[in-house]
Amino acid sequence: MAARHDSVLVAFAELEKLEAQRVQKLEEERQRLLEEQRKLRERERAARAKQAALALADRRRREQAEAEAREALAREERIRIAEAEARSRSEAETHLRREQMRLDAQVEIAARKQRPYWLYGLAGVLAAGVIVGGVSLRAKVAENREIAAERAAQATALADEVHAREQAEAEVESLAARAEALDERARGLEKALAAAETEAEREALLEKQAEVERARGVLRRERQGGRGGGRQGGGGRQGGSGRQGGSGSAGKANPGTSGRANPLTIGGGEDPLGNLAG
Repeated sequence: MAARHDSVLVAFAELEKLEAQRVQKLEEERQRLLEEQRKLRERERAARAKQAALALADRRRREQAEAEAREALAREERIRIAEAEARSRSEAETHLRREQMRLDAQVEIAARKQRPYWLYGLAGVLAAGVIVGGVSLRAKVAENREIAAERAAQATALADEVHAREQAEAEVESLAARAEALDERARGLEKALAAAETEAEREALLEKQAEVERARGVLRRERQGGRGGGRQGGGGRQGGSGRQGGSGSAGKANPGTSGRANPLTIGGGEDPLGNLAG
Protein backbone atom coordinates (compact mmCIF):
# COMPACT_ATOMS: atom_id res chain seq x y z
CA MET A 1 0.00 0.00 0.00
CA ALA A 2 2.81 2.38 0.91
CA ALA A 3 4.61 1.55 -2.32
CA ARG A 4 1.47 2.35 -4.31
CA HIS A 5 1.07 5.63 -2.45
CA ASP A 6 4.68 6.54 -3.19
CA SER A 7 4.24 5.74 -6.86
CA VAL A 8 1.16 8.00 -7.02
CA LEU A 9 3.11 10.83 -5.39
CA VAL A 10 5.94 10.32 -7.83
CA ALA A 11 3.49 10.41 -10.72
CA PHE A 12 1.90 13.62 -9.39
CA ALA A 13 5.32 15.18 -8.96
CA GLU A 14 6.23 14.21 -12.48
CA LEU A 15 2.99 15.69 -13.80
CA GLU A 16 3.58 18.92 -11.90
CA LYS A 17 7.08 19.09 -13.31
CA LEU A 18 5.79 18.55 -16.85
CA GLU A 19 3.09 21.18 -16.34
CA ALA A 20 5.63 23.65 -15.01
CA GLN A 21 7.84 22.98 -18.00
CA ARG A 22 4.90 23.47 -20.36
CA VAL A 23 3.94 26.77 -18.69
CA GLN A 24 7.54 27.92 -18.82
CA LYS A 25 7.77 27.09 -22.51
CA LEU A 26 4.54 28.98 -23.20
CA GLU A 27 5.83 31.97 -21.27
CA GLU A 28 9.14 31.86 -23.11
CA GLU A 29 7.32 31.65 -26.42
CA ARG A 30 5.10 34.58 -25.48
CA GLN A 31 8.10 36.64 -24.42
CA ARG A 32 9.86 35.74 -27.65
CA LEU A 33 6.87 36.87 -29.71
CA LEU A 34 6.62 40.12 -27.75
CA GLU A 35 10.33 40.75 -28.25
CA GLU A 36 10.04 40.09 -31.99
CA GLN A 37 7.08 42.47 -32.22
CA ARG A 38 9.01 45.12 -30.31
CA LYS A 39 12.03 44.77 -32.60
CA LEU A 40 9.77 44.92 -35.65
CA ARG A 41 8.16 48.12 -34.37
CA GLU A 42 11.57 49.63 -33.70
CA ARG A 43 12.74 48.80 -37.21
CA GLU A 44 9.60 50.27 -38.73
CA ARG A 45 9.91 53.38 -36.58
CA ALA A 46 13.55 53.80 -37.61
CA ALA A 47 12.61 53.35 -41.27
CA ARG A 48 9.89 55.99 -40.99
CA ALA A 49 12.28 58.39 -39.25
CA LYS A 50 14.89 57.83 -41.97
CA GLN A 51 12.29 58.41 -44.69
CA ALA A 52 11.13 61.62 -42.99
CA ALA A 53 14.74 62.83 -42.72
CA LEU A 54 15.34 62.11 -46.40
CA ALA A 55 12.14 63.94 -47.34
CA LEU A 56 13.17 66.93 -45.22
CA ALA A 57 16.64 67.02 -46.80
CA ASP A 58 15.12 66.78 -50.28
CA ARG A 59 12.67 69.58 -49.51
CA ARG A 60 15.50 71.80 -48.23
CA ARG A 61 17.53 71.10 -51.36
CA ARG A 62 14.52 72.03 -53.48
CA GLU A 63 13.98 75.25 -51.54
CA GLN A 64 17.65 76.18 -51.88
CA ALA A 65 17.56 75.47 -55.61
CA GLU A 66 14.42 77.57 -56.00
CA ALA A 67 15.99 80.44 -54.05
CA GLU A 68 19.12 80.27 -56.21
CA ALA A 69 16.97 80.21 -59.34
CA ARG A 70 15.01 83.26 -58.18
CA GLU A 71 18.23 85.11 -57.36
CA ALA A 72 19.70 84.21 -60.75
CA LEU A 73 16.52 85.39 -62.49
CA ALA A 74 16.53 88.69 -60.60
CA ARG A 75 20.24 89.16 -61.34
CA GLU A 76 19.70 88.49 -65.05
CA GLU A 77 16.80 90.94 -65.07
CA ARG A 78 18.93 93.62 -63.43
CA ILE A 79 21.76 93.00 -65.89
CA ARG A 80 19.35 93.14 -68.82
CA ILE A 81 17.85 96.43 -67.63
CA ALA A 82 21.31 97.92 -67.02
CA GLU A 83 22.44 96.84 -70.50
CA ALA A 84 19.28 98.31 -72.04
CA GLU A 85 19.84 101.58 -70.18
CA ALA A 86 23.48 101.76 -71.24
CA ARG A 87 22.60 100.92 -74.85
CA SER A 88 19.79 103.48 -74.99
CA ARG A 89 21.97 106.14 -73.39
CA SER A 90 24.82 105.42 -75.77
CA GLU A 91 22.52 105.52 -78.80
CA ALA A 92 20.95 108.78 -77.62
CA GLU A 93 24.36 110.38 -77.03
CA THR A 94 25.64 109.17 -80.39
CA HIS A 95 22.55 110.48 -82.16
CA LEU A 96 22.86 113.80 -80.33
CA ARG A 97 26.52 114.17 -81.28
CA ARG A 98 25.78 113.38 -84.92
CA GLU A 99 22.94 115.86 -85.05
CA GLN A 100 25.05 118.49 -83.35
CA MET A 101 27.91 117.91 -85.77
CA ARG A 102 25.52 118.04 -88.73
CA LEU A 103 23.92 121.24 -87.48
CA ASP A 104 27.29 122.81 -86.77
CA ALA A 105 28.41 121.96 -90.27
CA GLN A 106 25.24 123.38 -91.80
CA VAL A 107 25.49 126.53 -89.70
CA GLU A 108 29.11 127.00 -90.69
CA ILE A 109 28.29 126.52 -94.35
CA ALA A 110 25.30 128.84 -94.20
CA ALA A 111 27.24 131.44 -92.25
CA ARG A 112 29.61 131.76 -95.10
CA LYS A 113 26.75 132.76 -97.37
CA GLN A 114 24.33 134.49 -95.05
CA ARG A 115 23.08 134.33 -91.52
CA PRO A 116 20.15 131.78 -91.63
CA TYR A 117 18.04 132.41 -88.53
CA TRP A 118 15.71 129.56 -89.42
CA LEU A 119 18.61 127.15 -89.00
CA TYR A 120 19.05 128.24 -85.37
CA GLY A 121 15.35 127.67 -84.83
CA LEU A 122 15.68 124.18 -86.29
CA ALA A 123 18.62 123.51 -83.97
CA GLY A 124 16.48 124.57 -81.01
CA VAL A 125 13.66 122.27 -82.12
CA LEU A 126 16.07 119.36 -82.49
CA ALA A 127 17.59 120.07 -79.08
CA ALA A 128 14.10 120.11 -77.56
CA GLY A 129 13.38 116.80 -79.28
CA VAL A 130 16.56 115.30 -77.84
CA ILE A 131 15.56 116.50 -74.36
CA VAL A 132 12.08 115.01 -74.74
CA GLY A 133 13.64 111.78 -75.93
CA GLY A 134 15.89 111.70 -72.86
CA VAL A 135 12.91 112.23 -70.58
CA SER A 136 11.01 109.44 -72.34
CA LEU A 137 14.04 107.19 -72.03
CA ARG A 138 14.22 107.82 -68.29
CA ALA A 139 10.50 107.10 -67.95
CA LYS A 140 10.94 103.85 -69.88
CA VAL A 141 13.88 102.84 -67.69
CA ALA A 142 11.84 103.56 -64.54
CA GLU A 143 8.98 101.50 -65.96
CA ASN A 144 11.33 98.60 -66.71
CA ARG A 145 12.65 98.74 -63.15
CA GLU A 146 9.13 98.71 -61.75
CA ILE A 147 8.20 95.74 -63.94
CA ALA A 148 11.31 93.88 -62.78
CA ALA A 149 10.43 94.61 -59.15
CA GLU A 150 6.87 93.34 -59.71
CA ARG A 151 8.16 90.14 -61.31
CA ALA A 152 10.56 89.57 -58.43
CA ALA A 153 7.72 90.11 -55.94
CA GLN A 154 5.52 87.67 -57.85
CA ALA A 155 8.30 85.06 -57.88
CA THR A 156 8.81 85.53 -54.13
CA ALA A 157 5.06 85.21 -53.45
CA LEU A 158 4.88 82.05 -55.57
CA ALA A 159 7.86 80.55 -53.74
CA ASP A 160 6.26 81.39 -50.38
CA GLU A 161 3.03 79.73 -51.49
CA VAL A 162 4.89 76.57 -52.57
CA HIS A 163 6.81 76.54 -49.30
CA ALA A 164 3.61 76.91 -47.24
CA ARG A 165 1.96 74.10 -49.22
CA GLU A 166 4.95 71.81 -48.67
CA GLN A 167 4.93 72.57 -44.94
CA ALA A 168 1.21 71.75 -44.76
CA GLU A 169 1.76 68.48 -46.66
CA ALA A 170 4.65 67.56 -44.35
CA GLU A 171 2.47 68.24 -41.29
CA VAL A 172 -0.32 66.07 -42.72
CA GLU A 173 2.17 63.27 -43.40
CA SER A 174 3.53 63.56 -39.85
CA LEU A 175 0.03 63.36 -38.35
CA ALA A 176 -0.78 60.36 -40.55
CA ALA A 177 2.42 58.59 -39.48
CA ARG A 178 1.67 59.24 -35.81
CA ALA A 179 -1.90 57.98 -36.26
CA GLU A 180 -0.60 54.83 -37.95
CA ALA A 181 1.86 54.27 -35.10
CA LEU A 182 -0.96 54.64 -32.55
CA ASP A 183 -3.15 52.18 -34.49
CA GLU A 184 -0.28 49.71 -34.64
CA ARG A 185 0.35 50.12 -30.92
CA ALA A 186 -3.35 49.60 -30.18
CA ARG A 187 -3.42 46.37 -32.20
CA GLY A 188 -0.34 45.11 -30.39
CA LEU A 189 -1.91 45.89 -27.00
CA GLU A 190 -5.10 44.05 -27.99
CA LYS A 191 -3.10 40.96 -28.92
CA ALA A 192 -1.07 41.18 -25.71
CA LEU A 193 -4.28 41.64 -23.67
CA ALA A 194 -5.79 38.55 -25.26
CA ALA A 195 -2.67 36.56 -24.34
CA ALA A 196 -2.36 37.98 -20.79
CA GLU A 197 -2.69 35.38 -18.02
CA THR A 198 -2.56 37.44 -14.82
CA GLU A 199 -4.70 40.28 -13.58
CA ALA A 200 -1.64 42.52 -13.13
CA GLU A 201 -0.68 42.09 -16.77
CA ARG A 202 -4.22 42.88 -17.89
CA GLU A 203 -4.36 46.01 -15.73
CA ALA A 204 -1.03 47.24 -17.10
CA LEU A 205 -2.17 46.60 -20.67
CA LEU A 206 -5.49 48.35 -20.04
CA GLU A 207 -3.61 51.38 -18.69
CA LYS A 208 -1.47 51.44 -21.85
CA GLN A 209 -4.62 51.20 -23.96
CA ALA A 210 -6.02 54.21 -22.08
CA GLU A 211 -2.81 56.11 -22.83
CA VAL A 212 -3.18 55.22 -26.51
CA GLU A 213 -6.76 56.55 -26.52
CA ARG A 214 -5.61 59.77 -24.85
CA ALA A 215 -2.88 60.14 -27.45
CA ARG A 216 -5.48 59.62 -30.20
CA GLY A 217 -7.59 62.38 -28.66
CA VAL A 218 -4.60 64.72 -28.70
CA LEU A 219 -3.94 63.83 -32.35
CA ARG A 220 -7.58 64.50 -33.29
CA ARG A 221 -7.44 67.91 -31.61
CA GLU A 222 -4.25 68.73 -33.49
CA ARG A 223 -5.91 67.80 -36.80
CA GLN A 224 -8.99 69.91 -36.01
CA GLY A 225 -6.77 72.81 -34.94
CA GLY A 226 -4.80 72.58 -38.20
CA ARG A 227 -8.00 72.62 -40.31
CA GLY A 228 -9.45 75.56 -38.36
CA GLY A 229 -6.25 77.59 -38.76
CA GLY A 230 -6.22 76.87 -42.50
CA ARG A 231 -9.80 78.21 -42.87
CA GLN A 232 -9.15 81.37 -40.87
CA GLY A 233 -5.70 82.14 -42.32
CA GLY A 234 -6.83 82.59 -45.94
CA GLY A 235 -6.80 85.82 -47.84
CA GLY A 236 -4.62 87.43 -50.42
CA ARG A 237 -4.14 90.53 -52.45
CA GLN A 238 -3.73 91.10 -56.10
CA GLY A 239 -1.43 93.54 -57.73
CA GLY A 240 -0.91 94.25 -61.36
CA SER A 241 0.00 96.85 -63.96
CA GLY A 242 -2.38 98.22 -66.49
CA ARG A 243 0.31 99.65 -68.76
CA GLN A 244 0.05 99.25 -72.50
CA GLY A 245 3.09 97.92 -74.24
CA GLY A 246 4.59 96.71 -70.94
CA SER A 247 4.66 93.29 -69.39
CA GLY A 248 2.64 93.89 -66.18
CA SER A 249 0.53 91.01 -64.92
CA ALA A 250 -1.77 90.27 -62.04
CA GLY A 251 0.08 89.34 -58.83
CA LYS A 252 -0.29 86.03 -57.15
CA ALA A 253 -2.55 85.84 -54.14
CA ASN A 254 -0.65 85.57 -50.87
CA PRO A 255 -1.07 82.04 -49.50
CA GLY A 256 -3.10 81.65 -46.36
CA THR A 257 -1.01 80.86 -43.34
CA SER A 258 -2.40 78.43 -40.88
CA GLY A 259 -1.31 78.28 -37.29
CA ARG A 260 -2.20 76.11 -34.35
CA ALA A 261 -1.65 76.43 -30.66
CA ASN A 262 1.13 74.70 -28.77
CA PRO A 263 0.41 70.97 -29.09
CA LEU A 264 -0.62 69.06 -26.01
CA THR A 265 2.01 66.70 -24.75
CA ILE A 266 1.97 63.27 -23.17
CA GLY A 267 5.06 62.00 -21.48
CA GLY A 268 6.97 65.29 -21.71
CA GLY A 269 7.16 65.63 -25.50
CA GLU A 270 5.17 66.63 -28.55
CA ASP A 271 4.91 63.03 -29.72
CA PRO A 272 1.64 61.51 -28.46
CA LEU A 273 3.45 58.17 -28.28
CA GLY A 274 5.26 59.64 -25.20
CA ASN A 275 5.52 56.79 -22.69
CA LEU A 276 4.07 54.14 -25.02
CA ALA A 277 7.31 53.05 -26.68
CA GLY A 278 8.14 49.45 -26.00
